Amino acid sequence: MKSSALQPVNRFGCAEPNLLLWLVCFYGLSHILFLMPVIRQMVGTWSEVVANPRYLLGDAVIIVLLYTWFNRIPEAGKAFRTIWRFGRQLLIAVYLWSAACLVWLNHGALLNTDHRYFGPVGLLLIIDFLAIAYLILSSQVKAVFAEFPAADQVERQRDANAELASAKRQMLEEAKITAPIAADNTAVAEQEARLRALITQDPNNALAWFELGVMAYGALKKDQALVLMRKAHSYDAQNPIILRSLCELTRQHARVAEAVRYGQEAVALAPNDEIAHLNLALALTDYKDPDKALTHYHRVIHVNPHNVQAWLNLGVLLAEQNRKQDALAALDAVLLIEPGQPQAKAIKNRLQS
Repeated sequence: MKSSALQPVNRFGCAEPNLLLWLVCFYGLSHILFLMPVIRQMVGTWSEVVANPRYLLGDAVIIVLLYTWFNRIPEAGKAFRTIWRFGRQLLIAVYLWSAACLVWLNHGALLNTDHRYFGPVGLLLIIDFLAIAYLILSSQVKAVFAEFPAADQVERQRDANAELASAKRQMLEEAKITAPIAADNTAVAEQEARLRALITQDPNNALAWFELGVMAYGALKKDQALVLMRKAHSYDAQNPIILRSLCELTRQHARVAEAVRYGQEAVALAPNDEIAHLNLALALTDYKDPDKALTHYHRVIHVNPHNVQAWLNLGVLLAEQNRKQDALAALDAVLLIEPGQPQAKAIKNRLQS
């Protein structure tokens, strides 16, 4: 009867019932169904074996238990907790009551193997005793009817989980910070060694942390680059170059809201920074805010009218908004700066077709 299968838990960490336990509970309610006149007419004489009001005492216990089941939350009162704590014993008692009623009401049939009810009564008794054995022996049933946490316990557990997650995140970040970026005996490795030496002398050297981040990004180690850039930001929170880099890195990590925040901080500190506006426009595009993205693409072009990427992205956004003429003008600007630009030509041909 014991099972080693993994058992799902709810959001409070309480074990959830498996299918067999659900069947045990709803089979225990079968007497109510058999007592319904329509059901009795449908099943005929079979219902006479189980259709007796005395069974309703056990059914009532299961109904109370199921009601408690659906109120198994940290804010539940003492009564619910007590019922639940003894839920397994209550279910066992219900099935013992069912078996006792079955024997008492049908003892004549059980003593005579030729009686027409001997088979049905025997089968029902076997089911009752199998259910009792399952409830007694199953470790999963014991787990389900364990005490569920109080509200303050849930809060403490959440805090503990948050602290554990923070510690784990910090440990992973430390590992990425100390991990080598470049291969040994290369020019990049020598540059990395110089930067790490600077950091050893002055751990608050934001520029050294930033250059390590750029180096990691160039080595396609984006996770490490993000950690190193954040380290640089922690020592120089008002540096627009660090902020615009964090905007692009977090965008590439699909942390779009965070990217927009970094980008907005960057352009606020450096209103004429072409790259800061471009990175923010890209983040706003991913953030599904095309109107603000268009504004920042225009700011890029205002600072540098020859920025092909800004013109191209502007044309794509305008085309998506069905602003055909404006989109064509932006694409013409791309082709004027870079004749034969394939993406611009393809989009323009599609708009003109």
